[in-house]
Amino acid sequence: MFDDGWQSDVTLAWPTLARHHFSGASYVVTAWMGAPGHLSWTELGALDASGWEIGSHTVDHAPLAPMPIGTLPPDCAVAPTTATQELLCSREFLRDAGFEPYGIAYPQGAYNADTVRLAAGSYFYARGFYDPTITDARVDAGAHVASANLVPPSRYDIRVIQARWCDTLEQLEARLCDAFYDAARCPAAAPPGDRWGVVVFHRIVASDAATPPGCTDASTRGTGACRCVDASEAFTWPNPDLDALAGWVETTLAPRDVRVARPIDVFGSSTAGAVAPRGVERNVGVDQLDLPGATIAPYVAGRTTVAGRSRRGIAPTAETGLFIAASARGRRYVRSRDMTVVPERTYIAEATVDVAQITSARSIGLYVDEYVAGDGGVGVGTWVSGRLIATTCVDGPGCARAGQSIRDLTGIYTPTSALVEHARLQVFVEDGIGTLNVDNVSLRAL
Repeated sequence: MFDDGWQSDVTLAWPTLARHHFSGASYVVTAWMGAPGHLSWTELGALDASGWEIGSHTVDHAPLAPMPIGTLPPDCAVAPTTATQELLCSREFLRDAGFEPYGIAYPQGAYNADTVRLAAGSYFYARGFYDPTITDARVDAGAHVASANLVPPSRYDIRVIQARWCDTLEQLEARLCDAFYDAARCPAAAPPGDRWGVVVFHRIVASDAATPPGCTDASTRGTGACRCVDASEAFTWPNPDLDALAGWVETTLAPRDVRVARPIDVFGSSTAGAVAPRGVERNVGVDQLDLPGATIAPYVAGRTTVAGRSRRGIAPTAETGLFIAASARGRRYVRSRDMTVVPERTYIAEATVDVAQITSARSIGLYVDEYVAGDGGVGVGTWVSGRLIATTCVDGPGCARAGQSIRDLTGIYTPTSALVEHARLQVFVEDGIGTLNVDNVSLRAL
């Protein structure tokens, strides 16, 4: 990932990564487009056409917390003073220029629960700038547990590995090892398979002789004497090191089942008109009802559930969200339409929910019902079994994500027998009071 929309994305990073058959993702600050040293709209178009992902880094790079949220719709004709303007206006500016920003990178890693809720209604994923592998400029031996993004991914809580001027190539390689492995095994063996890492770069310079302004020269890199007075220059990275890092990944890690992908390839895209990520098969559940050619299959409301369309949906199709209104004991749920599965395949089952309007609940979760094929192999037949995929809790004692209303319900699902040919996902509230907003219910093959 490359932040800030530096011109070096197209002049250095693009050809360097292309030599190793990799693509990148550029997160641009729309007010900086065309400024000295930054990408022009034409250059951004060239990156997009080459396969790079284009994301938002807000309008003018202001920290989003504790900025006021603001009101909808935002006024995009004036300088932004609210988080709503920063997030939504940058998206609209990019769309007006012909780009579809799937993700948002929070400037300076600053965000709060309100910001995440707003981002979830506008983007398919969001990324901060927290790097747990950095501890007093050295690698924490146990940091891989915290720095890795686990599979299935949490799309609104993405952690990163920062590329900094004061890091040597060897140090960054070591931190990548910590993200993927128990360090002693890297890179001699295949990684565990349940982790993925995000490396964030900023401005790329032609060589380590091009010392960033305010930073000590290259001879101090990797030592305690290395300093950068200007924080914006502290994340400059030399292109020869980028080339060497990409080569190391290509020749050393890739043969051991480490795959390089854009963020949208990790999550899968369900945005109308988007190119389907390579190697990804996606079944669509209760979202995506507005896609051209899609069948608007009715959801199934469980028991006495009051359920219907929600305007509090979650990106990329916020307008097609659903809600579950719960006010009594028992389970209330919505269930997806039929999804075809292959017994020997492994899938990520996922849904995104907003618990902001739930005052209490014993459990909120994602469940899969399995079925054999119908008579003559047509349609859905007899129910075979059911499996709990994931659960979350509402704010309270023991709730790890208290204060954060956007929750990803994700889990690994493999059909339980060779007879299973169909599945339906179910999002439920157990003994709940309030309204649960649901979106992005899907099943995606790994």
